[in-house]
Amino acid sequence: MMVVAIITMGAISYVIFNQLMQVMKDLPTYRATIHKKSLAIRSPHDSSLGRAAQNVKDLQKELTEATEPAPPLTAPGRTAPRLNTAANPLPVQMIESPPNAIAYLRGMVEPFLSPLATLAIVLVSTIFLLVEESDLRSRLFRLAGFDRIHLMTQALDDATFRVSRYLVLQFLVNSGFGILCGIGLYVIGVPYAALWGTIAALLRIIPYVGAFVAGLLPLLLSLAVFDGWMKPLLVLSLYSSLELVTGNFLEPWLYGSHTGISSLALLLTTVFWATLWGPAGMILSTPLTVCVVVLGRHVPHLSFLHILLGDESALEPPEQFYQRLLAMDDQEARTVVDTYRSQHATVELFDEVLIPALSMAEQDRHKGGIGFRA
Repeated sequence: MMVVAIITMGAISYVIFNQLMQVMKDLPTYRATIHKKSLAIRSPHDSSLGRAAQNVKDLQKELTEATEPAPPLTAPGRTAPRLNTAANPLPVQMIESPPNAIAYLRGMVEPFLSPLATLAIVLVSTIFLLVEESDLRSRLFRLAGFDRIHLMTQALDDATFRVSRYLVLQFLVNSGFGILCGIGLYVIGVPYAALWGTIAALLRIIPYVGAFVAGLLPLLLSLAVFDGWMKPLLVLSLYSSLELVTGNFLEPWLYGSHTGISSLALLLTTVFWATLWGPAGMILSTPLTVCVVVLGRHVPHLSFLHILLGDESALEPPEQFYQRLLAMDDQEARTVVDTYRSQHATVELFDEVLIPALSMAEQDRHKGGIGFRA
């Protein structure tokens, strides 16, 4: 599996690299458009933006001149004393010697050494984890204790199922995102639409950030290819709207309902892991949170994690109804009753919601927690 994964990643990287090189070769053909856009970005005086910038500069110049001190007054027939000024220093410029071939090659390779070293460590560690999988599982069971083998088996099976389902869903969501981006760019007319769609699907493994990084290249290419500003704005709107819907609505709902994590907890834990570990934390945020929720579900001392992060309701209908009555919120208490009544019979409503709520009220009255007014 590792050999197949490495070959697949190498083939995809090779195709993307060749396509990017072809894009770089085609850039000189758009030199005139790039020059025109650069002039427009510099705010020429004939445009409204340029006139506004010039007005701001004129106003700043007038304010600067108004605050300058007035020259000293002198008596008639006398000239102001001359101030001794040092001679203008000669400009000095440090010119480095031209680098040799070894220094040039080192400068090109050095930025890639750290990511390549990290990738090598991950690959080697993964290979050894896969080879020693049975031994590691046995040691984990021994560490948990023989009296908890059934508990650890359930926890591992639960975590494996949830993480596997999350990875499948992530693959489907990212593939759909890349396909929609490629189709949208093809309709807009951006060259190499399939390439940008593939890059969007690959980079979107980084939540909330990868899509915008992937959209930067086609946006710059659209600025170089098209004369006006409408097509670049369409590219920006395409990526922004797709990421807005996918990242803030589709993914929290889809991942939360299939991994046992609430949508709000999914967003908050992404921020937490990203703050802790950076981009790697963003990529691993959902699998790590799934493991934490599974621990809270199966380990009694960590049950608070399952309560805080899980998608199951924290309060059952009797507790919800009683709590809303204590808060004097009869409207929401009626909503709880109506919601339960729409899915169950009236007898079940009395047996499973109203009578248990009255029982809790009676217990709190005996404890002195609540009282009744005369």
